[in-house]
Amino acid sequence: GVWNKAFVGDFADKVNYFVVGQEVPTEIIVEDKKIPIVFNEIHTNGVVAWWNLELKDRTPKW
Repeated sequence: GVWNKAFVGDFADKVNYFVVGQEVPTEIIVEDKKIPIVFNEIHTNGVVAWWNLELKDRTPKW
């Protein structure tokens, strides 16, 4: 699905970590360095946590 990033927010590195069946990681390894995953929320709160707990395994039928 598509949402309004101007309202919800976006990942700081502009990579979409919302992948069906996968949790959004808290960090990634780049050149042997741990880089935190940052989601800059605008008018929402807890979108990544909600995804990881509830939405990652849902289908559009839900």
